[in-house]
Amino acid sequence: MKKLLLALILSGTALAQTTPNMKLYIPAQGTLNWDTLMNAEFTKLDAVIGINVDGTAYTSIQAAISALPAAGGVVRIPCGTFAGPTTIPSNTHLVSVCDSVPKTFFDILGISSQTNASAGGTVFTYSAALTLTRVSNVWFTGITLDFQGNNGGLVVNSSSFNRFEGQIQNCGTSACLTLTTVSGASGTGADNVVGNEFPSLKIYNAAKGILLNGSTNPSAGSYVTLNSFNDVYISHTSTSAIECASGCDTNYFRRVWIQDLGLAGNGIVMNTTNVAIDQDANFNRFDFLSINFTGGVTTGYPILLNNSIGNYFGIAQGAGGATTNTPEGIQVLNGAQYLSMRMQSAASRVTSDIFATREGGLAFAVPFAGLDACAGDSNSHTIKCSYNGGTYASLTQTIGTGSVTTAGTAILTGACQAQTNITVTGTAVTDAVSANIGAALPATWQTGIQLSAHPTATNTVTVYLCNPTAGSVTPAATAVNVRVTR
Repeated sequence: MKKLLLALILSGTALAQTTPNMKLYIPAQGTLNWDTLMNAEFTKLDAVIGINVDGTAYTSIQAAISALPAAGGVVRIPCGTFAGPTTIPSNTHLVSVCDSVPKTFFDILGISSQTNASAGGTVFTYSAALTLTRVSNVWFTGITLDFQGNNGGLVVNSSSFNRFEGQIQNCGTSACLTLTTVSGASGTGADNVVGNEFPSLKIYNAAKGILLNGSTNPSAGSYVTLNSFNDVYISHTSTSAIECASGCDTNYFRRVWIQDLGLAGNGIVMNTTNVAIDQDANFNRFDFLSINFTGGVTTGYPILLNNSIGNYFGIAQGAGGATTNTPEGIQVLNGAQYLSMRMQSAASRVTSDIFATREGGLAFAVPFAGLDACAGDSNSHTIKCSYNGGTYASLTQTIGTGSVTTAGTAILTGACQAQTNITVTGTAVTDAVSANIGAALPATWQTGIQLSAHPTATNTVTVYLCNPTAGSVTPAATAVNVRVTR
């Protein structure tokens, strides 16, 4: 029965109600949020158009799309390489019937370096960017878009509620996938890019993998928001794997694996439009993130954050490679606020506590019970931590250390003897100083001598030996170590 159905589809026969393909209908009234999406109504797409294997039914993918009724429908496409369609109206579903195309992220977990789609897949070729402007309910399922190094990619422009499952490759100096608004301008809700789904997305060979770029004036209401990326694999990008330029907030990435990132490239970048001002590159979430660079010493960062707020990164352990191949730490610049990160082990899924940082002097986020959180306070210039949801307290900072050898001369009864001053750069008179001799206590120090150290001026620490006994004491000359803390 399966073979008979497939033969009918490939012969170009239109089959009514063969599959429950849907188009999404959003009510005209009400607030657009996840609750709205979950309660949206659906309508069947009944028309199904097939492409004959020998090309007699329809001469091209574009011709098959043009044959769909006004209400839309499904074009089922066999294995092979085809000239990609450039005009794709709303309610068009393009579905590969080629079983050789991997359908999930886990099908490629064992691949060390992703390459072009195999000849057995369904491939659309392009000589320029494919732009979808103000369309909805357009589906790509199991299809590879190959831009053949022509500096183009898939551009989802002011379009919402579309679905892409497949691969985008060979995008030259462009981004393979761009979600943006019409001319980057402000406007009404029609300009938003919202609710697009990417169940399984593979990107190979481009300057940038994914670019989210809403309005340069996000307060005007033109956003890239509430888009969902389930499984994402990005390989061989030279500039950035995922970049949130501006007007891109509350997008969700479930699992992201970035492989063979260029040495000068960055993994995830937030706010590249105006790094000193909040551009609403905010509240995006990455639940499971793995980033690996190519061999050699890198100059890029796994995560580069400019002025942005509330982004979350669940960072998985990288897979292999010398430690010099991956930059240490995460570059946080220009007032990134309320950043949260959770370090994870890809093998055991064991997670550590959250490390959060923020700048700009705003109030700290309320800590969660059962978790530990640390944050930088750029008013007091201290690191503060909350343990198990408790009150934030400043961590002790070491300003510097030093030492002095005591004079070894007599100290009269009831007197204190100041030793030679120690220079500890950065010391303030409000700092704390601890002192010790770092060795066994000499016998002449065991007759009542008291040791203390104090910041007596800026950059200066003085050690004192005091004699509270009834007679003169001569403590042996001994090296005393000091530590200044704040």
